[in-house]
Amino acid sequence: MQKFMLAIAALALGMAAPLLGGEANSVQAEVWGRYLSSAEQTALTSMIPAKTVPATDDPNSQDAIQALRDGFAAAALDYAADFADIPRQAYNENGVKGTWITPANANTDQVFLYLHGGAYVFGSDRTPTPITAFLAREAGVRCFSLDYPLAPEPPYPAAVDNAVQAYRMMLESGIEAGNIVIGGDSAGGGLSLALLQALREIGLPMPAGAYLISPWADLCQSLETQTLKSGVDMGITTEMLTDWACLYAPDTDRRNPLISPVNGTLRGLPPLLIHVGSHEVLLDDSLTLARNAALADVPLTLKVWPGYPHVFQWYHRDLEGGRTALREAARFIVAAIEGTVVR
Repeated sequence: MQKFMLAIAALALGMAAPLLGGEANSVQAEVWGRYLSSAEQTALTSMIPAKTVPATDDPNSQDAIQALRDGFAAAALDYAADFADIPRQAYNENGVKGTWITPANANTDQVFLYLHGGAYVFGSDRTPTPITAFLAREAGVRCFSLDYPLAPEPPYPAAVDNAVQAYRMMLESGIEAGNIVIGGDSAGGGLSLALLQALREIGLPMPAGAYLISPWADLCQSLETQTLKSGVDMGITTEMLTDWACLYAPDTDRRNPLISPVNGTLRGLPPLLIHVGSHEVLLDDSLTLARNAALADVPLTLKVWPGYPHVFQWYHRDLEGGRTALREAARFIVAAIEGTVVR
């Protein structure tokens, strides 16, 4: 699968107005035809849920939230079955809950701390298993998938505080900061950046690096691709994101850098690897973060994958690009811990 490293100039070459209706369909077909195999196109069409109007009049009702959580968990079970042979152990101590994933080849002194996606409202330590188990085995490390508190039951800052707790737990257990890489997808990517900023302010040592998958880093939905890419994003709308952001931070200024990391200073952060699909309304979140990181002298690699949707790595069983991206991420994890990533 051909990969492209794109800079901010990619937007300048794109459309100056939203893609709508037939135009969006023709653009998607053209991009898919150029970069995706026919098998991948078929898989994407069947796998990614179409954007639909919620079944309830109130998408923020408890019933709607629970239905969303149940549906996401059920979808994850199918993909997680591919990794049934990798030992997993539940953990729940001193307010930190999650799952340890320890493949046979793991160096148990090296840890990948993973923060799951789900808009801070759904998902769990188990839902990212297709990503976490793949990366743990490929990189030869243990992975701890954190089951942080979900909104709205506790809103912000519960998730950030719990991520800090989990990181402290690892340090206090004797794991060196230089042997830890953190990462996450979507909201978990944004939470990873919030964690890094919190660690810097607290004065705790930084991990070796961070792998961010389609990070949701602007909970104000103020960036341009929220509109430009709305016609080709297969699963997410700006309205959905706004609903979820209101659940996560209902009475807080969402420009807060610990909520929307695009507004924070990234100086002093460890090396970053950012992967995102070009057909995402969240594309600008990654592009803006990369620019901000570069301005702050943070080593980073940004790769945009043409035609791919939000968190395409989750579908690596069917997408060659998903497998390639995760193998690249595994190499990044190893290099970060070894100290061979440019700093």
